[in-house]
Amino acid sequence: MASYDEYYRANLENGQQRIDEENAAAKKRNEELMRQIGAAIDQSAGAQENTYQQSIDAAPSRFQSAYDANTIGELIGRRQLQESMANLGLTDSGLSRTQDTALTVARQNADASTRAGQTEYVNKLKSAIDTVRANAAEQKAEKQIALDAERDSWYRKAIAQMQSDAQTAAAKAWEADQTYAAEKYKADTEAAAAVEKARYEALTAQAKARSTAGTNYDKNRLAYAQTLMKQGATEEDAWATAVARYPYDNSSAENKKTNSYNSAYTKAKNSGYSSEYARVYAEAAANGEDGKDAVEAYKCQKAIGAVKNKDITLGWWDSVFHNGNFDTVKAAADKLVSGEEYAALSDEEKRLASAYLVGSQLRKANGGGALTQIGKKYTGLEKRVAYAGAGAGYSE
Repeated sequence: MASYDEYYRANLENGQQRIDEENAAAKKRNEELMRQIGAAIDQSAGAQENTYQQSIDAAPSRFQSAYDANTIGELIGRRQLQESMANLGLTDSGLSRTQDTALTVARQNADASTRAGQTEYVNKLKSAIDTVRANAAEQKAEKQIALDAERDSWYRKAIAQMQSDAQTAAAKAWEADQTYAAEKYKADTEAAAAVEKARYEALTAQAKARSTAGTNYDKNRLAYAQTLMKQGATEEDAWATAVARYPYDNSSAENKKTNSYNSAYTKAKNSGYSSEYARVYAEAAANGEDGKDAVEAYKCQKAIGAVKNKDITLGWWDSVFHNGNFDTVKAAADKLVSGEEYAALSDEEKRLASAYLVGSQLRKANGGGALTQIGKKYTGLEKRVAYAGAGAGYSE
């Protein structure tokens, strides 16, 4: 019989492996999708780049007309200068040469202005190409970030849900084990009690008839049991102690199991267990199981069974303002299990029953926050039972 933690770890390991495999597959799908998106973005950007590059390549011919206009302007200016100087008879004069130099400088300035315009035009086109490339890179980066964020979000949610499912499954499996243990205990102890009672009655009848068929061990066992009962021991305790001291012969499997049961029962009683718990302990030991674990499982199941269909009743004020407050809920749970209806429960069983009620109430009020409070406030069996009450199906 596994513990809640063992069930949870097993479920968690299987769930983690499954989600990791799904995450790896999603990553591959995103990589392929990103490759297709990147190709589409590059194609669109490439078409824009080609348009701008064609304009850059055509820039010399585009500005050639301006250069030609500069040339024509210079030629016209020189002809006019020559005619003007000739009419004045100053063809080879200093004025003529000064005017000629001025025309040369004007032509150079005009060409420089045209070249500056061409350079500015080309630079703007190159800047446009850089912008297209930068936008394409930004689009791809943004899409990659979006895909990664979407997958990361899915992964976190899947992990949280998996942990919740693992806790729920573990709680159900553990509760099923407790139910099975309680039912098995009841059936086994009733059967063992019937066998032991029949044996005791048979030996008692033999002793009363002064039968000589019994062995000395049988006679000693019966005498010891009767002595213990006279001293105030219950028939069950007296007989178990007598068998532990004077065991049956181990010639049969039935005798071996009876000896084991009574020896374990006596040991449990001497360790402080009640007769009820001692029976559970002894039955488990007689079947090769751990008696202490069996008793703990029995306590939990008994406590849960007593209050499983019960609800905590809070006053109006507390139900409105303190419905999810641990101390308020625990006080109400403790009050409930202290009632006459639960008088048959031991103090420890009442604490466990209260813990189960608290877990159930906090789950309704706080959802996932219930486990956080339980983890801080409870330990041991109370913590385990409170988790069961909360369904152990909420992520902390």
